[in-house]
Amino acid sequence: MERRLFPRVYKSFRFEYQVQLHGSGDFFSNLAVMKDISLGGLYFMSETAPTLQPDDIADFIFKFQPDQVNPLIPHKIKAKGKVKRIEQPTKESPNFGVALEFLSGPVCVCAD
Repeated sequence: MERRLFPRVYKSFRFEYQVQLHGSGDFFSNLAVMKDISLGGLYFMSETAPTLQPDDIADFIFKFQPDQVNPLIPHKIKAKGKVKRIEQPTKESPNFGVALEFLSGPVCVCAD
């Protein structure tokens, strides 16, 4: 039995994510594919190794392509998050997996 606090939406959307790590001036962005999202967190996969480590806390902006988004997922989402785990590529899944817990947000960013 699954014991999640929030229901998940299982959809695969390509997006760009931007990260500002707390406690440093490090800022970076990367492309990824969202696998699921809830009010509690987000799981995504990336072809390139993310510049993140487990327990990193950062401010994230997720930019989805407008033509891919349905009414459940806004075009741009902002959240403060904690990296829960990073999964290394395997034969079955050649991408890196990133599990992120939302510490605040997610909120829709309505203007650029």
